[in-house]
Amino acid sequence: GAGKSTLLDGLSRALGAARLSTPGEALRAVRGAFDAELGASPLARALGYLGTVAAAGARARALADQGQDVLIDRYAASTLAYAPPEVADVVAPLLAHLPPVDLTLWLELDDAARARRVVARAGSTADDRATLDPARSAALRAAYDRYLAHPVHGPRARVDAGAAPDAVLAAALRCRAALG
Repeated sequence: GAGKSTLLDGLSRALGAARLSTPGEALRAVRGAFDAELGASPLARALGYLGTVAAAGARARALADQGQDVLIDRYAASTLAYAPPEVADVVAPLLAHLPPVDLTLWLELDDAARARRVVARAGSTADDRATLDPARSAALRAAYDRYLAHPVHGPRARVDAGAAPDAVLAAALRCRAALG
């Protein structure tokens, strides 16, 4: 509900960037079956999703090496933030084996605004709505802060996602330009 898809659309157009997703498009068609197969084991689920991150990271690195700007909708911190802490701690050492990113954008949005967006969004799931619980939201933010500190996520820039979409895009472009 922070506006990630809207921002990625704008960045993709502005930069002519390739856009990758985790899990990738091929898995999106069977995501329910993927989740059902792995769902009984939090470790299997975290490893499965981290595998999709590794695949997207490898594709992104190959494209970047060819001079292409690349955007990925989420990276390893998302997998770890949503995993139970005891599972995330087991899986976290694998981050050192992923291709590092050049910049991670953290979209900041207050809980009330995020709740309005999630509730209004077509296709929001029970899992999406569960993140609106204040305790769950705080735990997710803390987990993101912890895992985004890993060097694989590169420098992190915070962007106010409560602004108008064009202002969010402009802020994100300034963050990218600051990289040099």
